[in-house]
Amino acid sequence: MYWKWTKRGFFSEFNLFLYAYYIAKKNNETLFLDVTESNLGSGRLTEYFPYFHEYTDLRIAEAASDPKDVFGVDRAVFDKRAERSFKRLWNQGLNHKIDDTSLSELARQLFKVDAISTLEPLSSCIPKNPFIGIHVRRGDKLINEADYIPVSSYLDEVKRQSGQAIFVSTDDQSVIEELNNDTISIHWNKNNFGNGHNQNEFNNLVDEGKTRAIQVLLADVFVLLKSDYFVGDYASNIARFVAIYRGHKNVKSIGKSFTHYYDPGRQSTLYRFYKYMAQFYEK
Repeated sequence: MYWKWTKRGFFSEFNLFLYAYYIAKKNNETLFLDVTESNLGSGRLTEYFPYFHEYTDLRIAEAASDPKDVFGVDRAVFDKRAERSFKRLWNQGLNHKIDDTSLSELARQLFKVDAISTLEPLSSCIPKNPFIGIHVRRGDKLINEADYIPVSSYLDEVKRQSGQAIFVSTDDQSVIEELNNDTISIHWNKNNFGNGHNQNEFNNLVDEGKTRAIQVLLADVFVLLKSDYFVGDYASNIARFVAIYRGHKNVKSIGKSFTHYYDPGRQSTLYRFYKYMAQFYEK
């Protein structure tokens, strides 16, 4: 099976790769993965996940390598085959091809939290007592994919779970400021700061900036996976990955419901409202 890692968000690409590898293994095929035109920064995929080299049914073309040297086919041929693979995989039929337990096992095989070399100990970020992990996505996700969910809604779910401590993963520091007004013990990765992720802006960063941002993101997800309970919104690929990894146990989406096939082009309620109102102001 032929697959390309492109320039979408990291966990959008990672989840698609996870599904492709799952289907390839299910069909007893090797997955040929091209990441030479990705947005992984200065790091190779196998620098973030060094143990990928151990998987004999996964072959990867990285950095400046030519897919022909790795896979034995010209780039144009590879790209056409990868496009066909994407169309065969990414459709409504995917929902009927997945066994959640098997997919969770593969996610754990690919994301070994204790073997990823770029993760820092993060001892100061992880609550020592049982804690709830929450992920709040803002930024460009709110333009046409997700509805705005107030921080108070996340806190309501935390309180329903009798949470005393939380770890917060977010792309918008205003979320931390809102949470700090509450009485629950708040923890977060101090290296993670921003005013809302924008994928186009990320893709224009220099390689070192991309690499650092990916390392911080992986560290956040590392902690979320160690939480005793997780709260997020399945409009986010990070929340979707956490749910898959945990086999949908001790997770809660307060936004979108979960389906394996997810159309990221779905428009948010706010976007549809503005689009509807715009017609009254058109000349």
